[in-house]
Amino acid sequence: SAPGGIFLCPLILADNSDELWSLESIQGAESFCKSKDIYLTIHNSNLSTDEEGRILENLYRKNILHAIISPNSVDRTAYQPFVDKGMRLVFLDYCPREWEYDMVETNNYLAARQMCAYLFEKGHRRIGVFFVEPLYRSSGRLRCEGVRDYLREQGLEVVPDWFVLDEGYEERIARLMRSDRRPTAFVGLNDGAANALILLLNRLGYRVPEDVSVTGFDGLGLRRGNTPLLTGIRQPFYQMGYEAARLLYRLLNEGEGPGITRLLLPAAIQEGETVRALAGN
Repeated sequence: SAPGGIFLCPLILADNSDELWSLESIQGAESFCKSKDIYLTIHNSNLSTDEEGRILENLYRKNILHAIISPNSVDRTAYQPFVDKGMRLVFLDYCPREWEYDMVETNNYLAARQMCAYLFEKGHRRIGVFFVEPLYRSSGRLRCEGVRDYLREQGLEVVPDWFVLDEGYEERIARLMRSDRRPTAFVGLNDGAANALILLLNRLGYRVPEDVSVTGFDGLGLRRGNTPLLTGIRQPFYQMGYEAARLLYRLLNEGEGPGITRLLLPAAIQEGETVRALAGN
């Protein structure tokens, strides 16, 4: 970088092993950077917050005081020292808790509501939520809130036992599926959770979607050839990367003030094979 302009755009990924997510995000950022003759550099922290710190420190020492980052940690103390030193960070996909930040993400709240509306149209009135760990990230919390609010607004039951959101999910799901009052559909808060739930249901002797419907959130499972193919939200990863690079450029070059910018991008539903319409719908 140099005074008056941005000539280098660092993109720090917590994990680039997920080829679809990382590749599409990189391609989006690269597309914008090419339009402005900017060099895009890719840094992989390998799911290490310490490595993220080393990458940011190295950039700072080279007087590169900006970066796009898909963070590994939800702890703001991992990034606050660099912000305090004057670095401008644009967060991609999610961010540390309880922090004001520049960020580009899917509109997770609205997308979760879209997913519920889709299930509602298919005749589902008993809808649960599934995740494999507590909701540390803002994206997961917003998705969960979107489901709850949609159910309440439609006058549907919001049953605490139907929201399975922790590591000890195997026994809870087994007990829930034996109940006469069980969900006809589960909203998985990401594709990994949805796939884990499908595997567990299969081990318990239940078929998806014949016995219970399951949706995901990301759009990665649908494109990996999973069996069955997940129905779920398809996140706009390419657009997220593009908009993150454009936001960073605007913040540094076009006189944006010190305020915070959050871009919420729309998502779409992709139909797979894990949702069935209920009889009579």
